[in-house]
Amino acid sequence: MIFVCTTLWHETFEEMYQLATSLVRLIRDHAAKKDTVDSYDMEIHVFFDNVFEIVEEKIVLNEFVNCFIKSITKALRLFQMEDFLKKGSVIVTPYGGRIEYDILGIQMVIHLKDATKVKAGKRWSQVMYLYYLIGWKIDTCRAEKNNVPLVKDKSFILTLDGDVDFHPSSVELCLNRLLRNDDVAACCGRIVPVGSSWLIWYQRFEYAVGHWLMKSAEHVLGCVLCSPGCFSLYRMSFLAKPNVMAKYKSYAESPMEKLQFDQGEDRWLCTLILLAGGRIEYESAASCNTFAPEDLETFYKQRRRWGPSTTANIWNLIQQSYEIRRSNQYVSLLYITYQLLILIFSIIALSTTLTLVAEGLNLGAL
Repeated sequence: MIFVCTTLWHETFEEMYQLATSLVRLIRDHAAKKDTVDSYDMEIHVFFDNVFEIVEEKIVLNEFVNCFIKSITKALRLFQMEDFLKKGSVIVTPYGGRIEYDILGIQMVIHLKDATKVKAGKRWSQVMYLYYLIGWKIDTCRAEKNNVPLVKDKSFILTLDGDVDFHPSSVELCLNRLLRNDDVAACCGRIVPVGSSWLIWYQRFEYAVGHWLMKSAEHVLGCVLCSPGCFSLYRMSFLAKPNVMAKYKSYAESPMEKLQFDQGEDRWLCTLILLAGGRIEYESAASCNTFAPEDLETFYKQRRRWGPSTTANIWNLIQQSYEIRRSNQYVSLLYITYQLLILIFSIIALSTTLTLVAEGLNLGAL
């Protein structure tokens, strides 16, 4: 069973349409393979953050929800399936509401979060769907498919961002890795940035180095440290382990925890999975396109979050090296030493770069 979960906020129509096309493509592929050896069950859950606003003293949905409905409609029209949206239903819930559709036998649920009832932010959307799917549907309701109870070890969550473009074959490649080894808790694919700015070319190089060299090295030497939430497959049994899902919803009480918990959600979740004994792998053949920042301001804001959170989580991993080596057979002392050296050289490179920039500014002032 695969639960497709994506988080949305203020994406543009072009970004939402890219996601919608990928989801409809996945639904069509699922329908074509139904009752075959390669078939699997699937549900789609879309979590919208802070969607209600007050207009003329009435609570209404914001423009981004309507934009997503239009993108889904356009994607369904592309595959001549637009009639499915006419049979949807709207339900009021304690967290806001949800819109449900049935597309070729696949349930698509759009969850509408009210910021006055549920804390805003991507991490809290992730906490929400983890507890909704694992805590409520499987543990409490004992969910079934074809009269067979769902088993956490054979149930997975496919995490997506609101602007990704992927093909069903990439999902199957990640799924095969998790099915081959029950110790594999998560698997990520290769992320390819797309866009039209000159900055995209630099990011393509940066992503290529990060995946072809760094993630490949981590995969071989030990475990991948970060399975990006924009396109990754997680095994539910590891997410439900003690101190994974429960600790992931913790409030940050110190600057270091703020960096770990709220600035790098995906890396923090992966750190908890590694501490629980799970292995995280990298599948280079599974690719996914995502829109990358096209201006320096957005790029800077993104890296301002990623850089410190990466450093904080790696340092936390090194500090707990004894515990993680005891609980995870795939993490060795050699691997911890490798990560420590990478961290030291990264800090040296950053300080050298900042020094050169400062000297350049001083020369310019003179």
